[in-house]
Amino acid sequence: MAFGYTGDAEAECGAFHQKTGWIIKLITVQEILDEQFMQKM
Repeated sequence: MAFGYTGDAEAECGAFHQKTGWIIKLITVQEILDEQFMQKM
């Protein structure tokens, strides 16, 4: 979880996916807050 992430973080996630087949979903704090806001409506 972060307020933002770098291109390096995206590259690491891509490399991890290529090695394992697993996907890491990068989520920002704002995305989490927006989702919680939408659920309350």
